[in-house]
Amino acid sequence: MRQAIVVTAALAVLTTVALAEDVGHSFLVAGFRSGTVFQVNATGEVEKLATGAKSVQDVWRLPSGNILYSFNNGVREIDSKTKKTVWEFVDKESKKLETHSCQPLPNGNVLLCQCGPKRLLEVNNKGEIVKEIKLKTTIANPHHQFRMARLTKEGTYLVGYFKEGKAEELDAEGKVLKTFTPKEKGFKTVHSCVRLDNGHTLLTTGYGGATFEFDKDGTIIWEFTKNDVPEEKKKEKGRKYCTYAAGVQRLPNGNTVISYYSGNPQFVEVTPDKKIVWEYFNPKLSAIASQTRLDSEGDPLKFEVKR
Repeated sequence: MRQAIVVTAALAVLTTVALAEDVGHSFLVAGFRSGTVFQVNATGEVEKLATGAKSVQDVWRLPSGNILYSFNNGVREIDSKTKKTVWEFVDKESKKLETHSCQPLPNGNVLLCQCGPKRLLEVNNKGEIVKEIKLKTTIANPHHQFRMARLTKEGTYLVGYFKEGKAEELDAEGKVLKTFTPKEKGFKTVHSCVRLDNGHTLLTTGYGGATFEFDKDGTIIWEFTKNDVPEEKKKEKGRKYCTYAAGVQRLPNGNTVISYYSGNPQFVEVTPDKKIVWEYFNPKLSAIASQTRLDSEGDPLKFEVKR
């Protein structure tokens, strides 16, 4: 029986709600405000893997078992057993810098997206910059410039332009190839943008609380918004669905896991027909930036990039 692990703020105890025929999930959590990387196991128990970084935004488990995460001015890999730093890249030169995204690449390097300097960086495990792509934005405030960035298997880059309310697909030199925007649906911000195996693109809308799937032509073909949450769930005491939509992940079974920066629950899994089959809430995980499922099939690093 799959269970939703719910921690009530008043009692601070774990309670479970049966949702579907399955087990719970194990996942990593980027705690933005707490500056902590958490791991949640399938029974809902929480472990701190890394602490002390400012504004943790993106987190991965590498094939070695080590943890990679971005923080305000860089990226760090830690040994999952000793929790000691293996290597890191820290930008000490740039001012008003925020690093909301990191992605381990098949060649062993890491892709970063920097607000402030307005650029994509590829760095190696010696902490050296090996590639730089300048980004253009109309937003002056670094905090509102970008969120997630991902290299696709096609060799292009997806970048979420937060306050501009769009995701752009760029070529290897930074030229805009395609734009995805939820503005036609009334949503003005964009957080995550993820390329799926079928060539479609998942996008979350930050403050809008909504998640959209675009086809190859940029047409919205699926969405999950507050309107899709059953009324009986909305009426449950203490619940607040679809707040700030941050991280998103499409599972091999076709379901979608979405993380919400605040609210209750903080994580939901929904089916293609928008049925909620798993959810999780724990006040220890305040201000969630993203999540990475550990118990789903497939390795996000194992794709061949076409250059």
